Amino acid sequence: MGIAEGYYFHDRERLLFQNRVCCCSVRFVELVDYCLKSVTFWVNRESCFQEGKTFFSEGKRVDSRKYYGKTMENKKRIVLYAVCLLLLSFTSVFAAGSVPLVDTGLDECYDAAGSAIDCPKSRQPFYGQDAQYRTTPPAFLDNGDQTVTDQNSGLMWFESENGTRRSWEEAAVYCSELDFAGQTDWQLPSKSELESIVDYGRSYPAIRQPFSCQSSFYWSSTPHLPNPPYAWGVYCLDGADHWLHKSNEYYVRCVRAADKPQPVQKSALQWQKNSIKSLYTWQGALAYCENLSLDSQQDWRLPNIRELKSLLDYNRYYPAADPALSTLNAVYWSSTTAATEEHSRAWAVFFGNGDDLWKEKAENYNVRCVRGGLVD
Repeated sequence: MGIAEGYYFHDRERLLFQNRVCCCSVRFVELVDYCLKSVTFWVNRESCFQEGKTFFSEGKRVDSRKYYGKTMENKKRIVLYAVCLLLLSFTSVFAAGSVPLVDTGLDECYDAAGSAIDCPKSRQPFYGQDAQYRTTPPAFLDNGDQTVTDQNSGLMWFESENGTRRSWEEAAVYCSELDFAGQTDWQLPSKSELESIVDYGRSYPAIRQPFSCQSSFYWSSTPHLPNPPYAWGVYCLDGADHWLHKSNEYYVRCVRAADKPQPVQKSALQWQKNSIKSLYTWQGALAYCENLSLDSQQDWRLPNIRELKSLLDYNRYYPAADPALSTLNAVYWSSTTAATEEHSRAWAVFFGNGDDLWKEKAENYNVRCVRGGLVD
């Protein structure tokens, strides 16, 4: 269509940790000059549109009743937002904005049978898998007081847990009432926060040092929306997520927002917007994205598991994804081989409810390609 790239941007530093920061930026750019210059609209992913709630406008916190009832300028912004949303329906690219999605940790290449191979060159079979692309490296600082700070996200974590299992409600109360390492603003982490310390390049345990963990699940604060009695947890040994009954007792790793994160090299992710009809094996998915030419761009690739999961919206289900994307209630491949004893499986995501999965590489599933997000 000849329309410039970059149609839809999320401020992913906010969206990734949506339970920690209430609002995120939705900005439509490069569709028309007016959108580029004028439309920056801050919305709350959960409840900021409810009466009496607050959200950000022009970087300032504003009461929603005042916002909607006062000025014509803000009403114009809402109209412009709607116009740009309509224009989005005619585009083929979805671009996720700057985000320090850290590297998965996988640095070896594998074939479909699970055998380790020399990483292939362009146009060779299995080219384009996770280990061949580098994203933002992790940056964890051991504070020497049993806490660890993630310098990419600015989050401070417990290095380990105290060995006590708790129900979901008890876990939330425990973190909120905790006074530890001179800090009192601890919280139960969201699912996205908890997964940010998973190391997908290892298993048993699948966690980055200097963290340690028990061979069990860890609670997140994110409820499983399709099933209210359940909430999301992450299994420390393999990094997989699961929805767990809130009455069950599992471990807790509290988190807090530390000082301002260090600047990191970031690059926007641009996504293939529409789902394709064909299904592919893992090898076929790699080849499809490497050979894709879309929006005059040829550097498309299959996303790694962390990038693919960044598209999930846990406030939605069936599909659990932003409606600006044409997403099926189906399984989508990632480029990340599962770091289990059998490397014949790769990570995938079921976008119906947000589950991550291991799938045999010979099976056929959906594909959504991505570009950008890499570091030198």
